[in-house]
This record gives sequence, C-alpha cells and structure tokens, in this order.
Amino acid sequence: MIDLESIGEGRAESLGQEKEYWLDAVKQPVFNEFSEYLSDGEIEHFLNAVQSPEAVNALAGSFVLYFRSGEDSAYSKFLEVVEVSPLNLEQALDFYSQLSQWAKSQSLKLEFSRKLELYTEFAKEHPHHKVGEDQSSWLASTSF
Repeated sequence: MIDLESIGEGRAESLGQEKEYWLDAVKQPVFNEFSEYLSDGEIEHFLNAVQSPEAVNALAGSFVLYFRSGEDSAYSKFLEVVEVSPLNLEQALDFYSQLSQWAKSQSLKLEFSRKLELYTEFAKEHPHHKVGEDQSSWLASTSF
C-alpha cells in the first residue's frame, strides 16, 4: 500500500511548501477517487510531477470527470500522449492544469480528446515550456 502522507510530505519539502496543504490534498475525496484508477507507481509519479497541492486536486478532479463519463483510461491515454511529446510529465501536467483552469474560467466544457489535441499542439509549439509559465495568452489565441 502506498504511503501518501510520506510522498506528500516529501513533495512539500522539495518544493518549499507547507506539508499540511499537501497532506490535506492527498486526503481529499476527489484525489482518493482519482487514485482508485491508478497503480501505486502511477500515483507516486503523478504526485512527484505536480507543482502544488491545489493542482493535485484540480488535476485529479479533471481526470475523475472523464473517468465518470466512461473514460476509465483517461490518465493512461494522457500519459501515452505525453510520452511521445517533447515535454516531460511535470511540464505536461502544468499545461493541462492551466488549460483546465482556463477552460473553467471561460465556461468552456472541453472533451477529453480535445484537451489532448490542445496539449499536443501546445507541446509542438512550446517544446521548452517552463513549469509555472503563464499560458493564458496562448490559450486565448487558440480556437476552441
């Protein structure tokens, strides 16, 4: 059984963030539901690539919506797309998080396949994406 608390504490320490927030993030129902679809290794890999406890649950929530709509392998499909792109998982999750938050702020409901297409397009155009770099201008200029 995976020790989420140790991983959360380690991630908080490595990023210089508050441990309590990370521990809270891995205890949230949405993260628990998300983790039901993943192996222990996938959970650990995911947590070690996410940049904040807020992103943990935003991303988990986004994938859970697709799981609930019948896309049981949504995260696996995402990983497959990332694997053949020029970005690493950390960069990919950063962009995916920004895309999800931006779409929500614009009241856009994007199909999972469309999010993957947008990620692929973004990765080709920005192969050296820096984690945390704001992509709202790119998103605003993209046709949905």
